[in-house]
Amino acid sequence: MVNGVRAPFERLTQGSAPAGVVPEAQPKFPVAKAEAFAVQFAQVYLNFDGAKPDVRAGRLAAYLPDGAPTQFGWDGLGKMEAGAIQPYETKVTDDRNAVVVLLFQSGNRRMMLSVPVFASGGGLVVPEYPAVLPAPAKAAFPSPPEESRDEATEVELRPQLQGFFEKYAEGDPVDLQRFVAADVRLESFDSAFDFVSLDKVHVPPGGNVRKVRVEVTWSVPSAGAQTNPEAPAASEGKLEQAYDLIVEKQSDKWYIKEISGASRTLG
Repeated sequence: MVNGVRAPFERLTQGSAPAGVVPEAQPKFPVAKAEAFAVQFAQVYLNFDGAKPDVRAGRLAAYLPDGAPTQFGWDGLGKMEAGAIQPYETKVTDDRNAVVVLLFQSGNRRMMLSVPVFASGGGLVVPEYPAVLPAPAKAAFPSPPEESRDEATEVELRPQLQGFFEKYAEGDPVDLQRFVAADVRLESFDSAFDFVSLDKVHVPPGGNVRKVRVEVTWSVPSAGAQTNPEAPAASEGKLEQAYDLIVEKQSDKWYIKEISGASRTLG
């Protein structure tokens, strides 16, 4: 009789995990760490100078397996410079292996570098030669369609927008607020840029709230203008930029409610 009582109890308890015990999760490949590691590796790998080969070899050692060629495929001749290195995509094979694809710029060319990365025990290493690949092709951007516009409102808005951008550059919050809706607070450039001109204004037909697109020219002050005013790099440069504005008409005046970078060209 005792055996008859014990048997179903044993069947219920055998093979079940203790209460509160969570099965251990399988380790996953550390994508974020591998991308940071691959970017640092690429900064060393893609920049070399035949006059200083030992410098590159010393820096590469931190990324390579023991016994790997010290120059990792480079013959020690020539010179290359690369920058603007950013992760593009990471293809994970398993919990220890992945290929990190990076974008980089060398001269006037954009290219990609495919970097194999091996992870183990919290460490990372580049186990095999990387590979340079062409960058993705540029998108074919269609010509913008002709859009209807409210020319009367454009004329009405121009003085208000001009005044706004002047104060947007200068940084006086009291003066800036005269052009901004009462419930909105905007930060300014605080004289990092100087306003030059309001070039284009496009106002679509609509009611008291409109999304306006504008192009503005800024002057970029140069730190070296006082020391060598004759040098081109020391002169104040000009920069054209495009913005989207949400404006609202209250009584007989337009006010800025929002400013952001333009989402598409004015044509």
